[in-house]
Amino acid sequence: MKHHWGARLRAVLLATTCALALAACDGKPTSGKAAPPMDAPATPSSTSATPTTDPSIDDPVDDDAPEGEVAILDHGDGDRVLLALQLTEGDHATTTMQMTLTMRAPGVPVPPIPMTMTMSSEVVDVADDVFTVQSVYAGIEIDDAGLPAEMVDPMRSAMSGLDGMSMTFEYGPTGEVLDTDFDLPDDAPPTTRQMLEQLTGSMTEIGMAFPDEPIGEGATWRKVGTTDVSGASMVQTTTYHLDELDGLDYRVSLETTGTLEAPDAGSIVTFANGSMTNTGRFEGSLTQVLPLKASTHGVTRMGMEAAGQRIRMTTTIDIEMTTETD
Repeated sequence: MKHHWGARLRAVLLATTCALALAACDGKPTSGKAAPPMDAPATPSSTSATPTTDPSIDDPVDDDAPEGEVAILDHGDGDRVLLALQLTEGDHATTTMQMTLTMRAPGVPVPPIPMTMTMSSEVVDVADDVFTVQSVYAGIEIDDAGLPAEMVDPMRSAMSGLDGMSMTFEYGPTGEVLDTDFDLPDDAPPTTRQMLEQLTGSMTEIGMAFPDEPIGEGATWRKVGTTDVSGASMVQTTTYHLDELDGLDYRVSLETTGTLEAPDAGSIVTFANGSMTNTGRFEGSLTQVLPLKASTHGVTRMGMEAAGQRIRMTTTIDIEMTTETD
């Protein structure tokens, strides 16, 4: 059976694909210095990471933490340290994400879509174990080679609304997000507001989060979070593994699984079902919150109804991320 979806359906699918790309942007837009002594509270005045052999860390692990909280599955081996943030007011960083999206749906031929997103961050306040970071999006570039204009134009229009938009995050000592806010003009298009809300939510819920107890090489921890994808809720469970810890340098791998729940009535895209998987590796230093290098590979499968058509779509998203300090 041959499918004729039309330009509007293609635009809807591309908007959904862009939403998935933003939801896949793991990490927190900030930079800083980390690792106070494990025996002391994680305060801005702490300056080093001290190993511990405290037997209390061998207590049974918490494998059933509430949503949004970190559950330690394995404290790891060898020297254990508290991976706590220590940001300095005025710190700057620039993060670049190179994303390649591949979408497969019956009757909708779409070549791979390379996109590049850039954002800058500044630590604007450090007080009482609360670190306030402001992030500004410099823009998202879309390589439209081989893509029809009726697909690219709506996507580029929606993405361009993010140019210059700023978000403010408040972080706790171990990277947990305490509060978020963003500036958006009253006359901003609904698609821009949705994407900014989604991007804020994804960075809040599925960014790197460290345990609030000392851990060592080989440690494993888990976090459950929810983000929004075109009106549907994506519940994600991410498991982190500390592959290597050499002084302040680390290598972390992660695996994420998730399910899509039905959106509110009135959404242009109605999800019948969906699931996602994601794997990644981060390499960095505890003197920076975002990894210096990161790569992720994600696959999302969905059954949906859009523009009056029932569709099954598979989206693959590959991300390469780098962070540089100013």
